[in-house]
Amino acid sequence: TDELPTSEPTNKELESSGFGFACFNGQSEVQIKGKGSVNMRSLRIGDVVLVEEGKFEPIYSFGHYNPSALGNFLRIVTEETSLIITSDHMVFVKTRGFMPASSVQVKDYLLNADGVAIE
Repeated sequence: TDELPTSEPTNKELESSGFGFACFNGQSEVQIKGKGSVNMRSLRIGDVVLVEEGKFEPIYSFGHYNPSALGNFLRIVTEETSLIITSDHMVFVKTRGFMPASSVQVKDYLLNADGVAIE
């Protein structure tokens, strides 16, 4: 699809998870080992989360936790899903490596949690 990034996220998308500088919204999902998919706002120190291609790592801190923070988010739409993320958060593009989310272009391929490239 040619919809990336959208300019106007909804109010729900603007609700921060409180992590980092609001890199993800609170409704974004992450995979916790042994529990499955949970919202970012439910994460706790010690949770073991999927970070790449079947690799899990424990959460050891939250940089700038602020559950009431608001942020501006991009929505990157792929064939499989959409990613709601701040413009400065780094993502991996198959042919160009790591870059800020704001640099992702139509027809770029991102890697999903299984390491499979998705457009």
